[in-house]
Amino acid sequence: MSAPEPHAGPDSELLAGALAYLSGEGRDRTPERLLSGLYERFASAGQQKLAELVYEMCKARLNVLPDFTARTHHEAPPRRPGEINRDMKVMAESMRGVSETVSLSPADRPLPDHSDEDLVLDDVERCVAVLATLEGESPRQQLVLGSLHCQRGEPERAEPLLRKLLAQADSDVDDDIDETVLRCAHVNLAFALHRQELSAEALACAESALELYPDRETLHFTAIGSASDLGDRPRFEQALSRLMALQRAAPRALISTWIAHDLTRVARRVGLTDADIARLVADA
Repeated sequence: MSAPEPHAGPDSELLAGALAYLSGEGRDRTPERLLSGLYERFASAGQQKLAELVYEMCKARLNVLPDFTARTHHEAPPRRPGEINRDMKVMAESMRGVSETVSLSPADRPLPDHSDEDLVLDDVERCVAVLATLEGESPRQQLVLGSLHCQRGEPERAEPLLRKLLAQADSDVDDDIDETVLRCAHVNLAFALHRQELSAEALACAESALELYPDRETLHFTAIGSASDLGDRPRFEQALSRLMALQRAAPRALISTWIAHDLTRVARRVGLTDADIARLVADA
C-alpha cells in the first residue's frame, strides 16, 4: 500500500520537496547536515512561496482600480485579497523558527474602497516594498513597481525600469525572465510612453510588440490612441482594423467596453465621421 498523498495547501510542495530530499541525496548525510539542509531548503522555498503570494496581492490590489481593469488583460482573474491573505498567514506560520521573520503587515491590510485611489496605491506601494524584502529587485517586482508609477501618474519613472527589464531579457545576463512578465513589460512600456505623450515612440513600441503578441488588446489600444494623438489617419485606420479583426475572431469584453466608451472620441480626432467609424467596424 502506498503512503497517502499530503493534503493540498500552500506548503504541500515544500513537504513533497522535503520527502524527496530525505529519500534522495539526503540519505548520505549526517543527521546534523541533514537537518541543516532541510531547514535551508524549507526556508528558501518558503521565501519563494511568500514572494509569489505578495506579488499576487500587488496585482489583486491594483485590480481594484477601474482604470487598471479597463486596460488590463488577465490570463486568469486575480484571486480575492482575503484568500491570498489567508495563504500568506499559513505560510508565515509554517516558516516560524525556520527563517528570519518578514513583516507581512503592509501586505495583509483590509482592502480599501476603490474610490479612494490614493489609499489603494499606498497599499500597493507597501506590498511592493515587502516583495523587495523577499526577493530584491526581481523582474516581477520591477514590473509591478512600474505599474504603480503609471497609476500614480508618473510614467517617466516607469519607463527606465521597463526598458532595463527588457534589455536584461535581450542580453545573456538574465534569460530566466518569465514570459508573462516579459509580455507585460512590453505592454506597460508602450503605455508609459503614451502617458508621457510621446506618441510617435508609443506607436512604434506598440506596433513592434504586436508582432510578438498580436492578441494583446491593450497594445492595440495604445497603438490606436497614439495614432489618434498624432492625427495620423492612415495608421489609425490600420490599427483599428487590426483590433476589429481580433474582436471578430474571438470577441472579448475588454474590447467591447473600449469600443463603447473610447472609439468615437479617438476616431473624431483624426477626422472620422460616425459613418466612417461604422464602415471600419463593419469591414473588419
